[in-house]
This record gives sequence, C-alpha cells and structure tokens, in this order.
Amino acid sequence: MTTHTYSTSPRAIIASHNQKISQNRAVQPLTVDLADQSIIKELNGKRPLGLDLATKKYRLCYQDDFGRMINVELRKNELRKMLRETPGKYHLCIEGCSGASYWERFAIENGHKVKVVPGYVTRKLGWNQPKDDFNDAYNLYNALFNPLVPSCQTRTEDELAISALISQKEALLKSLNEQVNKTRSFLIETGEYDCVVKGGGSAVQAIELYISNHIHAASEHKRSIRCLEGFKRMILSLTREIDEINETLSEYGQTNKQVKLLLTIPGVGIETAVPIAIGAKNIERFESARQFQAYWGYHPTHGGSGGEIEMGKMSSNGDRALKRTLYESALSLNHQGRYKDEPRSEWIYTKVTQNKAAFKKGMIVIGAKILRTAYGVLKTGMPYNPAIDNSLGRIKTKIHKRSNPKYKEQNINAVLQNKYEKELTLAALG
Repeated sequence: MTTHTYSTSPRAIIASHNQKISQNRAVQPLTVDLADQSIIKELNGKRPLGLDLATKKYRLCYQDDFGRMINVELRKNELRKMLRETPGKYHLCIEGCSGASYWERFAIENGHKVKVVPGYVTRKLGWNQPKDDFNDAYNLYNALFNPLVPSCQTRTEDELAISALISQKEALLKSLNEQVNKTRSFLIETGEYDCVVKGGGSAVQAIELYISNHIHAASEHKRSIRCLEGFKRMILSLTREIDEINETLSEYGQTNKQVKLLLTIPGVGIETAVPIAIGAKNIERFESARQFQAYWGYHPTHGGSGGEIEMGKMSSNGDRALKRTLYESALSLNHQGRYKDEPRSEWIYTKVTQNKAAFKKGMIVIGAKILRTAYGVLKTGMPYNPAIDNSLGRIKTKIHKRSNPKYKEQNINAVLQNKYEKELTLAALG
C-alpha cells in the first residue's frame, strides 16, 4: 500500500483555493449602464467608488473605462496618494464606521464628493452574500445608485474630542463612585457610623475627621489611616479631572449656538445640552420628535402578536450618559415645585401623581418630554417659550386650533404675546 505525501500544508491549500475564488469574482456582471446619462448627472460627472475601510488594508470597488467591475486592495498610503493625485475626480461611498470622519474630511479637502452610509447598508444590500471586505466594497458601490439608502452624519475633530471627553467623564464618575463606596464601607466596618458619606466632598470630610480623631493613637490605626489617605488622594484626583472636563464642556457650550438654545429649556444643563447638540447636529434628518426620541434610545421596547402589543422596559440602545442626565433633569424639575403651593407645571404634577406607584416611570416620561422639547427648539431655531409649550414652564398659555377659529388668519406670535402679557398682568393684580 502506497502512501501519498503532500509537500503543501493544508493552510496553503486553503489559501490558494480562496485566491482562485477571488480571481474568478474579480469581474462582476454590470449593474450600471455607462450609456445612461442620468446616472452620470446624478453623480455630478464623478467616477463612483465603493470604499470599505479597515485598519491597514482597504478594499476599493469601481468600474473601469471598459465597463468591468474592479475590486482591488489598497494600503493607507496608496489610498492617500490616489485621492491626492486625482483631485475632484471621484464620488466615494464609505461605511459609517471608525475612520469615516477622517477619510471624509481628507477626500473633501482634495475636491472629491463623499457619501457616508450607515453600517447596516452592507448587510441589507448583500443579504445573500458572505460578509467580507470584497462584498462590502461592492455593496457600497451599488449604494451610490440607490436613492433609498440614507446617509449618516460625521463629526469634526472638535466634536470627536468633546464626545471622547464625555465618555472619559463617565468612566471617571464610575471610578469616583467606586472610591466613595469603598470609603463608606470601610468607615462603617470600623464603627464610624456618625460619618455621613454621600459624595466625594463628604467622603473627604469623613476621612479628615477620622484621621483627626485618631491622630493621638496613630500607631494603633496606622494601616487604617494609610488606607483612608489613599482613598482621599484618589477622590481628590478624580474630582479635579472631572472639574477640568466640566470647564472644557462649558467653554464649548459658550461658542455653540445649538447648546445655547438647549440651555433655555427648563431642567437642561450643560451636561445634557452638549451631547444632544453633537449627536443631533443635522436636525433636518429627523422627521418628527418621536423619531428624535427613539434615536437616543429613550423609548420603551414592545412586542407581542395577534394584534396585542406588550410594552417592555427601556431600550438598551442610545447614549447611556444622556439617559442618566435626562433622568437627573427630570428629578430637578420635580424637586423645584415639591415644597411650594404651585408645582413647576400642571403637566409634571399630573405625571408624577399618575405614577405614584412607579416614581421612576414618571421621571422617565418627563425626561422624554425634555427630549421632544429639545427637538422643537432645534427645529425652529427659537429659544424655549413657556407661552407656547407650558409642559415644563410655569405659565399656561397655549392656543389650539379648535378654540381659535382665526388661527390661520392672525399672526400666531402676536396672539401668543398678547395672551402672555395678559396673564402677567392678571398675576400681578391678583
């Protein structure tokens, strides 16, 4: 019996097989007719390119002068050289992933046109194809000729830096809460129940009080003092870094028009306004306030069958930091009218009383209203006016079409201003 020996390893055999398949797929059937002048007009006379981004190697799909589909692999420097040496020649389609903002800016600086599409486009257009760089570049090329494919926004360098600072702040707050909880636990275990630890400042005061009370017996408590001093240094360091980030966010908010508009909404601070302004830079791409709310994941999930819909918990999508700040904003609005004869607004009072058994649910409803109000402020470009939307304000002056038959004939702004002044006059006299 003879045995056959193979000089090539199985890995090399598989690699050669994949290479043959790639060569056979190098020429794809034509999906675009070059004689169709409407396509050239739609692309402004620029040659379309599908560019699949990666870390080192990029995949480029285009159609040559003979009508053949070419799918090649490029390095980073080769792609830069190609875009730099042929200014204003290409119309690129890029997937909205890591690096899309940089390559969009680089291509536009060299005169090219760029369309950035969401990441699910490559999966939807290539649902019956394997998910690889070859097919992704080909699907991105075809996405240029599909008018139903949406585009997603990218960010400038300043916006990327602010977003990174917000993420860094969330990590610092998590670490700060961890150190504060450890300090509280250690003081309770040592019998210091009189020390109230609720935050970073109270934790530092409790540590200093412990050290001052046990300074006469430092030899007996030296390890405890050493541990608490370490907690103190960590808390002070984290607090200082968080304050520096807050100063940077405040400086950014002073120069951003959208942030200034959002700050006019009751309960909205700089921590809430900055993420909304960066994430909703192009407010025109949202068709309604509900869609804007769903974009941030601030909506309940639902399911069911047979015509019966069951509402679930809040969606896990969106920005977790913004959800936290919106919840805190709702708490502040509810707290402002808690010990007064008149609440902050009748709408907030109604939502809180309706959800007495589920207090958090009421706060989530108020936070969702803040998001929808932010959409209206950004859409109109006007600051918050309690005479138009009294849900978060104090004055209840809202005109409905049913109660005003001359709604279309009169100037609505003048009508609102007159009713607003009358309410102020009656309040002053009463």
